[in-house]
Amino acid sequence: KDALMTIFYLNWKNATINKVSELTYWNELSNDLNTNPDVLRNLVIETFPLDKRVIEIIDKIKNRYKIIMMSNQVESWLEKVIEENKLKEKFHYFVNSYHVNIRKPDKGIFKIALERSDSKPSETLFIDDKLENINAAKKLGMEVILFENFEQFSNEFNNFVKVD
Repeated sequence: KDALMTIFYLNWKNATINKVSELTYWNELSNDLNTNPDVLRNLVIETFPLDKRVIEIIDKIKNRYKIIMMSNQVESWLEKVIEENKLKEKFHYFVNSYHVNIRKPDKGIFKIALERSDSKPSETLFIDDKLENINAAKKLGMEVILFENFEQFSNEFNNFVKVD
């Protein structure tokens, strides 16, 4: 897994903002690993499972809050996850790096999310598993939670939002 992730991240940033085509990215990666691109893509997706407990929380609060997914992913990967988990029914807005050609922690992606949702930073709770993204959101005036594990997240989230 570690070897896969090292190779995986070599061109990842460029692929997530379309500086390198996604097809080129997966083909080069699969050539380096001597495997089929589709098999590789599915293996990578399985390496990062979606925590269903977080989705359950979103279901409970989505009628009271604007819910935005911001992601630094390549399109085929994230669109597959969105479709398989019916996330279009869960989130109100999507701001994905491959659509806007900007990645977190660039402040531009946060500004796009705020504009799309017509939200102010002071009214926004940003949750992410990367400290650099948390720090960027904090600098813009957002409340933040660094997601380390579900229990920690759930405890901190309950300080901001009452989940029924």
